Order: sequence, then C-alpha cells, then structure tokens
Amino acid sequence: MTILLPVERWDGLDAERLMGLEALGPDSFTNPRSGVRDDSHLYGGQVLAHALLSAARTAPGRTIHSLHGYFLRAGDGQHRVNFDVERSRDGRSFSTRRVVARQRGQAIFHMECSFHGPDQPGLEHQMLMPDVPPPEDLPTLHDYARQTGEPNAVRASERLGPISLIELKLINPDSLTGGETLPRRRLWVRIPSAAKVTDPLIHTALLAYLSDFWLAGAALTTHQVSYGPKDPQMASIDHALWLHRPGRVDDWLLYEIDSPSAMNSTGLSRGLIYTREGLLLASSAQEALIRVAQEDRAD
Repeated sequence: MTILLPVERWDGLDAERLMGLEALGPDSFTNPRSGVRDDSHLYGGQVLAHALLSAARTAPGRTIHSLHGYFLRAGDGQHRVNFDVERSRDGRSFSTRRVVARQRGQAIFHMECSFHGPDQPGLEHQMLMPDVPPPEDLPTLHDYARQTGEPNAVRASERLGPISLIELKLINPDSLTGGETLPRRRLWVRIPSAAKVTDPLIHTALLAYLSDFWLAGAALTTHQVSYGPKDPQMASIDHALWLHRPGRVDDWLLYEIDSPSAMNSTGLSRGLIYTREGLLLASSAQEALIRVAQEDRAD
C-alpha cells in the first residue's frame, strides 16, 4: 500500500526553502514542502523545478541546458511527490536523465533533460529584447486590479495569491481582456525572496518555476473570455525549456510570450526570458488544454 506523506508547513514566501529536497536514495528524492493553489492542486512550475533539481543531483559538474516534460495528472498539493531519476546516459560532453514524479504510485509528470559539461567557446547570438517600459514605471498586478477594478485583472490577482513567491507587472494589460491584436503577452516577473540564494542551481530551478507562469494564457489574449472560478478550463499538457545562460531570479526578468496557434481545444505558447539588461536567459514552449464555455466566447 502506498503511503502519502503530508507536506510540512511553509510560509509561502521563502523560495530557497520551497526548493529543498530530501533524498530517499541515490536516485530518488521527495519534496518536504509545497506551494498549494486554491484548488489544492500543485503548481506545475513547482513540479518542474523539483524534477530539475532531482536530476541535477545525479549529474554533478554538469549544467542543465534543456528539458522536456509532460504533465500526466494533477498533483495533490497536500502530500509529497516522489521523484525517481533514471541515468539514461553519461557521455564525454553530455548527460541525459529521465525523471518520473509519482503520487499514490501513479506518475503525475515525467521529464527528459540534458546536462552539458564545460566546453570550448563557440558561435554566439541571441534575439534582441523588445523595447518595453521598465518595471519601475508599471504597477504590480495587485495594484492594477485594485486601481482599475477590471474583473479579469481582479480574478487574475486572486489566482496569483497561492503562488505567492512571484511578483508580477503586466506590460500589456489588454491581454487580460482579449484586447490584443496579436496573441502576445509581456510581463516583468521576479522572486524577491531569492535575493538571499547563493546557489546558481537554485536560481536555475526557480527560473524553471517562473517559466510555467502565465505562459499558456497567451493563447487567450486575442479572445474575449471572462475569467471565472472554473472557466476557462486550462491545464498544461507539456513544457519545454532551453537554458542559455545562468542568471538570477530576484531581479526583474522580462517574459516575452506569444501564441502561434490555438485549435482543437489546445493552445501553443512560446516564451523568451530576458534580464533587464537584455541578456536572453531561457526559451520556453508549452501546449495546454483550453476549454471555454460557449457563452463566454465573443470572437
């Protein structure tokens, strides 16, 4: 019989504490703490970050550069998740790992990821960061919702509450109301409590945590949809992340997101994450299930 261990109490603010893992064996780990959403489900970015950290513990001396994961079932935020790592291959330059996250003996998430050892410098280029207002000139989402009373902004602010690590400033608020001409979302994000974190790996895991945040919703930005407690129904199907450069998440990061396609109740979103100085840290992609009540559709 599978025994579900409860998670410990967590203050909802200490990023480093949330990222802590306990070893169950050389290739098996569990999360003592969880951030719980208002529906008691686990935030997908947390599962992603813990899977990354579990894999990294089995590949010392190498840096993760890409991961591809599938969300199979909703996780229970009241209980721990076990992360089992398979050492698929260790080559001269690359190491590949497979991670399966389980609750109640069932897989809720699995991920393939790749690590790269030190190598010779090669060609370099990156997409340029778009010209956007600095974060100091914008209100937080909570302030914007309070100042405007816009219903979708208020609901989005309420939904952000359980993911309390993240501070958000939305550059294009029309993306909340279907007023965008292009399926695009731009936001400044940061995790203030990571300021005391010195381990670069924890910052990388928290970057993965951030990469799942508000990514799928870009597929709704040109559609007039009312955000309610249960609608629209959205669930991440898969998530990919490419990590280009190390960086910190306690300072503001620009998340530039677009959605090239939505059809058959799914939407694809892509993102680029920049430092405020313009360095491209990571690229992301995610497909999500999106179901909207017909009476809420005005497109």
